[in-house]
Amino acid sequence: MDGAATCFNPQRKIPLLSSILLLLGIHLFHGNHTSTNLTLLSDGIQYYFSSNNSTDELHSLRRQSESQRSPACHPHFQVASPPGEPLTWSSSSKFKRLYFYHARKAGGTSLSYYFEKVARHHGLEFASMEYLGSEVPGSYDETTFYVTHLRHPVERSLSHFKYEGRWDCKQLIHNYTLYNASEANANKLETWNGTAGHHGTASCRKKFRLVTCAVNCYTQWFSSLSCPAWDIPIVTQAEKARDVLLRFNLIVILEKLKDPAYVAAVENFTGVPGLTMTRSAWCEPESHTANRMHPLMVKNETLGHLTELNGVDIDLYNNISSCLDNGSYDFPKWDDDRFAKNESSRVSYQEFSQWKIQQRLKKAKEKNS
Repeated sequence: MDGAATCFNPQRKIPLLSSILLLLGIHLFHGNHTSTNLTLLSDGIQYYFSSNNSTDELHSLRRQSESQRSPACHPHFQVASPPGEPLTWSSSSKFKRLYFYHARKAGGTSLSYYFEKVARHHGLEFASMEYLGSEVPGSYDETTFYVTHLRHPVERSLSHFKYEGRWDCKQLIHNYTLYNASEANANKLETWNGTAGHHGTASCRKKFRLVTCAVNCYTQWFSSLSCPAWDIPIVTQAEKARDVLLRFNLIVILEKLKDPAYVAAVENFTGVPGLTMTRSAWCEPESHTANRMHPLMVKNETLGHLTELNGVDIDLYNNISSCLDNGSYDFPKWDDDRFAKNESSRVSYQEFSQWKIQQRLKKAKEKNS
């Protein structure tokens, strides 16, 4: 069980997360019947803490975050100072590289495709990372423009469970005729309660690596400090994750992609259309089919427990994204002068899809030769 649970006191109120359930196509299960009378609270998840050291520290982190400008609400074209130095911003060097950190099951497959298109259109080197911890902005030799994304932690966790926590993705793809998804061979949401999904903790044999994740995943991915042998307190991990996130140039909030004004603001900032075009992850068609055949039934107490376990991530998510709640998106326009473009590697966004197909064919040919 993850230590994050000890950071939150049971004296709390957890409303029904109907927005999460409806988005994910999940039925809320009460005893022997399914409830369709869901209560939606406009302010989402509310926590009421009793006074203890852990929550005091978390509230201190919240105040510190709120005093700094979140890249979710104030994207920019400045370069962060190197890690280990006080955070300052500079425009003395031009960006040559765009880095995208792919947080799993938060729209990352589609967004990674989009931001590679942005990079190619502007003649920038493109780099992305998934599974391992995030690169810390300011740490790379080439001047880099940093982008990532967030989704509500409980929505993300439930989506991850449905994607590869409920059934084995490899089995769904490679052994589908022998491995028929059913309730009998499904893993249970009740055991989806560790920092690495059903398996408890991150893999740290050589370096931090986290593929499946159920609990406080953003804190882990952006801090890279959750290896059990290191025994680093969750509050320290959260502080590091917050510091890393505040160094990014842009953080896309997945829920906001439903707002055309937000989409227009981001596309104006990047100079490239197509932000909401979707791409399928590796076993997404198979897992979607299995979940349609066997809809996930979620008990109130299970959902409440998962929400409580993700409390540190919920606080981090709210700190970063709540500044968008007023629906005002005063994002700057793409600034060509801040980028050192390589015209020889430039691929216009109109030609990007065909270019990607050609690249895949080229790699396949090289692999088979």
